[in-house]
Amino acid sequence: MDDGGDGGPETDGGSETDGGSETDGGSETDEEDAAYDLDRIRDDPFCDRLGIRFLALEPGFGRAELTVAERHRSFDGGLHRGALFTLADAVAGAAENAAPRRSIGLEAHVSYLDRVSVGETITATARRTHADDHSTLTTVEVRTGDGDLVARFSGRGYRPG
Repeated sequence: MDDGGDGGPETDGGSETDGGSETDGGSETDEEDAAYDLDRIRDDPFCDRLGIRFLALEPGFGRAELTVAERHRSFDGGLHRGALFTLADAVAGAAENAAPRRSIGLEAHVSYLDRVSVGETITATARRTHADDHSTLTTVEVRTGDGDLVARFSGRGYRPG
């Protein structure tokens, strides 16, 4: 899938089907497993139910969008903040778990910066900003189609093993 031309993560140069460059000398089976995992992430039933669509996905990078429908509306008429959080969390988790080395979410923080109306399409872009032997940090920006920033999200994950 096209990542919109921004080059994805700076930390690795893998493609969306080869599982990235975190490991050396992957086999054909590893590549098949990575492709299967990406398909599994893209086909997440919860995200599908909410209308979240993954546009780009590779180790440490992801992009997803949501067109705000009436079902996503809060009592105040705008996008429910829980739906916005879910979009950001889903793309952050997908970006981290597209990598050969998995990450388990530990904590998350979100700042809601602007209101989103029914009918708007918002895009969440996730980038891994830190990774070491035991943890990851992924940041997400959520923007409207006009490029207005509506939320910032950060999620920290634990890498078992």
